[in-house]
Amino acid sequence: MLDRKPLDDAIVNMLSSTVYQKEALFYAHIVAQMTIKIRPTMDAPAGIAFDIDHFVLYVNMERFGAYSLDDRIFILIHECLHITMGHLDDTGRLCGDHINHRNANLAEDCAINQLINMTVPEDAILPNNLLKNPLTKVKPKQNSEFYYNLLDNDKEENKCNGDCEDGEGEPGEGECTCESKSQKQGELLDSHETWDESTGDKDLQKDMTVELIEKAIENTIKERGTLPQNIEHMMNMFKRKAQINWKKVLKNMVGQKKVGKRPTIMKRSRRFQNRPDIKGYTKDRMFELVVIVDISGSMSDNEIMTGLNEISSICKTFNTTMKLIQVDTKVHKVQEFTAKTKLFDRNGAGGTVMEAGIKYLENSKIPYDGIVFISDMYIEDVRQWDKQPKSKVLWLATSDVVPEWNGFKKHKVYPLKVA
Repeated sequence: MLDRKPLDDAIVNMLSSTVYQKEALFYAHIVAQMTIKIRPTMDAPAGIAFDIDHFVLYVNMERFGAYSLDDRIFILIHECLHITMGHLDDTGRLCGDHINHRNANLAEDCAINQLINMTVPEDAILPNNLLKNPLTKVKPKQNSEFYYNLLDNDKEENKCNGDCEDGEGEPGEGECTCESKSQKQGELLDSHETWDESTGDKDLQKDMTVELIEKAIENTIKERGTLPQNIEHMMNMFKRKAQINWKKVLKNMVGQKKVGKRPTIMKRSRRFQNRPDIKGYTKDRMFELVVIVDISGSMSDNEIMTGLNEISSICKTFNTTMKLIQVDTKVHKVQEFTAKTKLFDRNGAGGTVMEAGIKYLENSKIPYDGIVFISDMYIEDVRQWDKQPKSKVLWLATSDVVPEWNGFKKHKVYPLKVA
C-alpha cells in the first residue's frame, strides 16, 4: 500500500499547527473538499482537474514526499490558488489561440507564488528567475498578464550568444531556444497537463468554485482562522450577471453525493482519541432529493411533468434518490419518483400552502439533503413560515411571477420553461 504520510502530514499541519495555520488553514479547507488521487506516473508532485461535479487533486507521492514539509504545504496552497484564481476554468486564465501556453503557465505560477507568505521552494518561479537573463529586474506583485508580456518580449530581447550550457541552441545560429535552469525547475513544481483532463460544464465549474471558496471561508471563520488578503478578489472574479440555468444549479446541488465509508484525517479515530496520527472514518452517503409539487388548480399536469422529467433525468445521471410530495393546502401523496414513472397521478387541486410540505418533512423525519419546489408562485410569503428549510432549496417557477421574497435566505427562484 502506498504511503500517504507526506500528504497527510502536510494537511494535518495546515489544519492544526500554529506555525502554518495562519497562512494555510483556509487552503486546507479547500483541499478537504477535493477528491485526492494518487498518480505515480505524473512528472510533477501535484496537479489538479475538474471532474464533472468536483475538483480532483492528483499527487505523485514519491515526488511530493521528496520535498520538505514547508515545500509540501506551499505546493498544496499553490494548487488551491490555481482553482480560486480561475486558472482551471478560464475565468482568470491566459487563454486563446494566440497564447503561448508554456509562457502562460509560467506567468500564472509567478503571479500566484507571490501570494503565498511562506518560504518558497527552490523550484518555484518568481520575478527574480522568470526571465532568461537573471540580471534583468522584474517588478514583483503583478498579475499574470504583466508577466506573460515580459516573457513574450523576452524571446526577442534576450537572444542567446551561443554559449548556453543548458539550452538547446547551437553556437553561431542566432536566436536560441534555450530556457533558464530556473524556468525548467518551475515546470516541475506542479503539472498543468492535468488541467486538460477536466470534464464537465464550465458554468457549473465556476459555480462549484464559488461554493468551494464559500465553504472554506465559513469553516475558517468558525475556527477563528485568517482569510487570505485577496479573498474579495477571488469572489468577485466569479460573479456573473447572466442568470444561471436551474439545471446547472441542481446538478451542482446533487452532484456532491458521496458513497461508502472512507478514512479521513479531518476526524480522529474514536478508539484512539489521543492519537492524532491515526485517521478516523467518515460515513459518506448518497444525496437524497425531495421535490415538493404545487398541485393547486392553477397548475397543469404538463407543467408539473416537465419539471419532474427534467429533475428525474439529472437524478439518474448523478445516481440520486428522488422523493415526490404533492401539496395544495396540505400533503396529499408521498412517493418515490424514478425515470420509469411516466404518468403523474394527481391527488388534489385546491388552494396553495407550500409550507405544508416543509411541516410534513419535519414531522415525518424523512431524510433529505435538498428540496426542489415546483409552483406557479401564486403562493404564500415564505418569509412568514414558522420553520425555514435546513437544506439547500431550489424553486422552479412555471409562470413569470417573481415574488418579492426571491433571494430570501436560501430561497432562489428560477424560471421553468414549459413547451
